[in-house]
Amino acid sequence: MLASEHDLLDDSVFEPLLRLSFSGAVTSAHASPPCREYSRCKLIRPGPKPLRTPEHLAGVPGLSSSEQERVDASRTLMERAVELLHATYKAGGHFSLENPANSMLWLEEAVRILLQKANADVLVVAACAYGWDISKRWAFATSFRDMQRLAKDCSHAEGSHRPVAGVRDESGGYASQQTSEFPAKLAEAYVSAALPLFSTCENPLDVQLSQLYQLIPAKGRFDMPFAHDWSFPPNGTVDRLQQVRHALTQKLFELKAPIRLREHVLAKSDSPLFSEGEIESFRAIFSEFLVATTGRPVDWSVQPFQPYTLNALQQLSEALEDPDDTLEKLRGLLNPLLVAGRVELKLIQQALGLLQWITQLHKELRPWLSSLYEDISRPPGTSFSIEPSRWGSLAPCLSDAMVFISTPAGTAIPVGSKLLSARHIELWKKSDLAKVPLTSKRVWMRIADPQSRFRRLSVLSRRAYENLRTIVLRQFWWDGVSPLPAPWNPDFRYRFTVADFFDLRHDVRLFPADAKLLWKLPR
Repeated sequence: MLASEHDLLDDSVFEPLLRLSFSGAVTSAHASPPCREYSRCKLIRPGPKPLRTPEHLAGVPGLSSSEQERVDASRTLMERAVELLHATYKAGGHFSLENPANSMLWLEEAVRILLQKANADVLVVAACAYGWDISKRWAFATSFRDMQRLAKDCSHAEGSHRPVAGVRDESGGYASQQTSEFPAKLAEAYVSAALPLFSTCENPLDVQLSQLYQLIPAKGRFDMPFAHDWSFPPNGTVDRLQQVRHALTQKLFELKAPIRLREHVLAKSDSPLFSEGEIESFRAIFSEFLVATTGRPVDWSVQPFQPYTLNALQQLSEALEDPDDTLEKLRGLLNPLLVAGRVELKLIQQALGLLQWITQLHKELRPWLSSLYEDISRPPGTSFSIEPSRWGSLAPCLSDAMVFISTPAGTAIPVGSKLLSARHIELWKKSDLAKVPLTSKRVWMRIADPQSRFRRLSVLSRRAYENLRTIVLRQFWWDGVSPLPAPWNPDFRYRFTVADFFDLRHDVRLFPADAKLLWKLPR
């Protein structure tokens, strides 16, 4: 637990915490960023001056410099808290984020992205449900589903509890400031819900934050991932770059590059490490080698719509007799996918991996990959049958999502498969089982098994593959000017960013489902 001396605005505190969160050593992280400047209570008049509104989250116009500093500090604290939670979640841990149920913090883009990425549950918790007779509600956004039991909204009539918004206490301060702590019953319920995540021992120890940094695993010298050592060639290969390697090493030491790099990192400089003149001297070393090897001058130009000196890279590949066979690999993967019928899941995954790499230079092509991901997540239906006398015993074997949690007697249906239909009747919920007519004949069902090693490509996916093959294989480096096939006509495009496209589907849910909020869940 962070104490007052652990200021997240201090980089020396935040950065080690971020490394710890990314390390995978954190099982669960909780954050409750200060809600003072995010509170809607300030929008109630009379009351303290609001420094932000839902329309001006970065600060209302006309703030003084000190007021703007307060707004900026509150936003930085929020962003850093969210970043720590996001890092914990990416590293395999769980998180929870708390603020008043209608805090303006829930409108911040960083918070909403966190909720989307984790498909978080938003739990509304009323103070009265935990023994506190005041008009107050909190919201917890969490990735840990067992926390859902904390959600308890107020069921009393409006005005049943003592108000705190805009009300002053006996000392003249605002009563809402005294409600920043959780009631004891809520704290106990939170600990009880989170405890299964942790292993327990008979003699637990309290540790300091500085001691926790020792949990960050140290990367071994030979642990993956590791960088290539270019000071010598791989074993058993001809050292074609010996001339270049020696010249570059000498030049780097002349420039004191290792010392400059260390100072560059310590200074957190955004400027390039090497000047344009120094880069030209490096190019001269490569040019001497390439001209001597290929007999041609080197073209260091960067073509329109390209971030690299591709002509020079091509010449280097030629000089090293190391041709780029990426296109051949892709052709070998794409052609089988265009054959009608079932396709091996492994082939689709390999093709997607290669296409993701190739389309780094043209991210506008990536939306076409979405249908392929959809096909991966949609296993083909397989037929299974069951005796009509055992149809009534099918329901206990199914979850509410129509997924088999146990194998029905007399069948070989694998656990984890999903029931799609029976006798041509689509089944969406358990009550639909009663719609299936029973006769003396066996009941045939369509089952989707996610463990199946085959998939069927949709029409959209096949069309996407054909277009990608046209663009990537025939015009691997599109110049941004040449005509594109009809499906790529710019007039047909929706103006989505790649990030928007891939993050289109989320499952952020509210508990209780009928809880009322002044903000909408991110979708």
